[in-house]
Amino acid sequence: MVMFPNDWMGYLNGVIIIWFAVTLYIGYKKGLLLQLVDVVGTFVSLFAAWIFAPVFVQVFQFFKASGTGFLTINQLVVHQMNQLIWFVILFIVIRIVLMLVTPLATVISKVPLVKQVNSAIGGVFSVVFFALKLVLICVILTTPIIKNGQEVIDNTWLVYVENASKPVLGAFDDFMNQNTAIQSIITDQQLSPSQQEAMVKWLEKHGFNEIQIREYLEKYE
Repeated sequence: MVMFPNDWMGYLNGVIIIWFAVTLYIGYKKGLLLQLVDVVGTFVSLFAAWIFAPVFVQVFQFFKASGTGFLTINQLVVHQMNQLIWFVILFIVIRIVLMLVTPLATVISKVPLVKQVNSAIGGVFSVVFFALKLVLICVILTTPIIKNGQEVIDNTWLVYVENASKPVLGAFDDFMNQNTAIQSIITDQQLSPSQQEAMVKWLEKHGFNEIQIREYLEKYE
């Protein structure tokens, strides 16, 4: 839907450094309890967004399938694009709603005995949560909501986050490659071998034969 300005990519590493410093300070101030609430809220938001995104796709579509000779595959690709966009939107909205729970955790964290331990561990945990947020940003950047999201990752320190998280996210390789392939299709760019492989698996899973898939993907080779 949007293109990240190339001129801004050079500033992202500086933003990451500042964000890390601020996160470390806030983590110490907030303590462990509030950050645990944030982590739980993040995972609940991810799960809920994943469940409800297909429902909202039926209500509103950001992209419409074009009437080409490969309309059936186009419809599937466009449906996936819309579902990924709804996933990001719902995640953000649900996350904001769940932040209403934070005041209760704030009251508990101010209890004298709890406060001392809470602050000490909070600074350390904030580093872990910061890394988790960077991984989540990498995942979001592979969705169609940012057309050149993979380029943003490759040209900033996020590429190290992506590489470091591969052992953890290895089970989602096809999903990530599929997302970046859809980004390339949107911008009419060639697909890498890994992207083509992920798209072939995905299209085969939805019942398309080898000839249909090859005819559709050949213009992106």
